[in-house]
Amino acid sequence: LWHDCTAEEACANPAIKYRAVNFIRNWATDELDLLCVPVASYSFIASIYFIGFGFGLTLFLLPDLLGRRGALKISLTVFSIAGYLSVFSISLHLKAAGFIVQGIFHVKHVTCFVQASEFMPDDYKVFGMTVINCFDSLTVGITSCLLLCGLRYQQALAAYYFVGLAATILYFLLVPETPTWHFLKDGTNSQDGIAVLNYIAWLNGVEYRVPPTAKIGLALDATVEQSRRNMNVSMSVSAMHR
Repeated sequence: LWHDCTAEEACANPAIKYRAVNFIRNWATDELDLLCVPVASYSFIASIYFIGFGFGLTLFLLPDLLGRRGALKISLTVFSIAGYLSVFSISLHLKAAGFIVQGIFHVKHVTCFVQASEFMPDDYKVFGMTVINCFDSLTVGITSCLLLCGLRYQQALAAYYFVGLAATILYFLLVPETPTWHFLKDGTNSQDGIAVLNYIAWLNGVEYRVPPTAKIGLALDATVEQSRRNMNVSMSVSAMHR
């Protein structure tokens, strides 16, 4: 038989078994017993991610140093481990550690957009960025629907985590490094860059393959040179009119 009492009365006697009623429930209190824990001892959770976000600014050179795929492999792996701690750990301090590490490795968000933009022609970049934003928002919407359907917070967050983990595994298996980074790093005859171009052609059902002896940078150099010539002609014509 349960009797009504205040939180202070329940917490004053450790021997009392209590069941919280009319207590604000969220991702932490759904699984952790925080009724008798001072709010000040866990209120920092709300801001600790952004503290990590600030420290994460030091990692923004990773995509240029290690490549887009290299930076994402590191950040997604660490992010997944930290996400596991935040979702499944029963320790408040481990949850906090997971949040701050996720903040530090938020470079994955920017790198995703950079890699996607380097894979797409200019005419499709706006559409591609919109698709990424919609997909990112969709995960939050799905989690909200799971909560509305009666799932506990822990169950909804677990579903959110495993969907993200599945997407991470698919990325590791299917998405190569961008050819742009290979050609910038290894030169116009980068065999790794040519291999990626041929892989993309295969995915798109294109029969043509770039030969190993091709120098991809020559076409770009010719375009730049032609633009310079056109500019010089325009300047000469303008000077004659004057």
